[in-house]
Amino acid sequence: MILYFADKTFTVRETAGTNIRKEYIVKNDLKEQDIDTGIATFTFDLYYDFDKRQGAEDLTEPGNFVFRQRGEEAECYVIIDTEEDTGKGYINVYAEDADLDLVNEINVEYSAESAMPIASYIEYFATDTGWEIGVNEISNLSRKLSWDGEQTTAARIRSVATQFGAEIGYSFVIDGLSVVHKYINIYKQRGNTNIELRVGRDVKPITIKRSVANLVTALRVKGGASSEEDSESKAITLSGYNYDDGDIYVSGELLVSRSALRKWSRYNRETGLSGNVGHIVGRYSYDTTSQSELCAHAVTKLKSLYDMETTYEAELYTIPDELGIGDTVSITEPDGSLYLTARVLKLSVSETNDSKNVAKLGDISDD
Repeated sequence: MILYFADKTFTVRETAGTNIRKEYIVKNDLKEQDIDTGIATFTFDLYYDFDKRQGAEDLTEPGNFVFRQRGEEAECYVIIDTEEDTGKGYINVYAEDADLDLVNEINVEYSAESAMPIASYIEYFATDTGWEIGVNEISNLSRKLSWDGEQTTAARIRSVATQFGAEIGYSFVIDGLSVVHKYINIYKQRGNTNIELRVGRDVKPITIKRSVANLVTALRVKGGASSEEDSESKAITLSGYNYDDGDIYVSGELLVSRSALRKWSRYNRETGLSGNVGHIVGRYSYDTTSQSELCAHAVTKLKSLYDMETTYEAELYTIPDELGIGDTVSITEPDGSLYLTARVLKLSVSETNDSKNVAKLGDISDD
């Protein structure tokens, strides 16, 4: 692995790699992606000879950039934090692929005058950041949305995507050693399908955890303002908001699930069950004064709580080059029989330490 270090003008100043003949050596690298945020993080230790300490500090100055090429994928990260151990001669670097224009800049309240497509919202919030719309798989959809609180640009973009039922990813086009395009990509659902992983060959024995400790069939939902002084005056609920997807719907201030009620109600042995009798009601709050945004986040939350929670964690011997965040994988037993089908919700990849290669799986289908 070779890393290219660039200053704030994207001018490459130096390279480093895992080869011990390099002046700067990379160890303990870890790339992590989470389907919820869409942001990839990259951490590593940069080791230096003691006479190269100043050079290492200059290269890893927060705000500088790190490039690398992994297969056909070009990666670009902005350095956010560093921590140096001068005794052992290395600098730990934490970087993100969404740069400071997205993760630090604040967007204020905004209300659309009419329904707009998702690209119009994102282009508005990402104005003057250098980011463009890349892939857009839902260009035919429009929504009328509003926000009363403040959010970073990255958080606001995630909020837009959530309310459109979409997922966000970031990518780059690098020509030579220059970043020529930075793309915000909009997906119906990230990832590919039909990637097979075999227990014993690709995957170590899988850890399975099951729990009903947090199970609820309904949520009492509340929103609020970003500032503490306005939180009470701008507190909202879902009362009066219309939402019904056939299973989950709004009932007064509650967001409830028909299927969860049938399965988990303490009255599930009785006939003639009607209304909201027997719901297990939890609480959920989200920092927004938009009912549409509040409902979108609450629906996602209820779906994560309305049945037994089953978590699969698969530690991988190696990460197949084609495996990415959001992919649907089929995990098979050594004899070829299907064990489960799941989606990669979080992916941790290291080129220097195979024990860090971990995929967290969700949307499980047992067979």
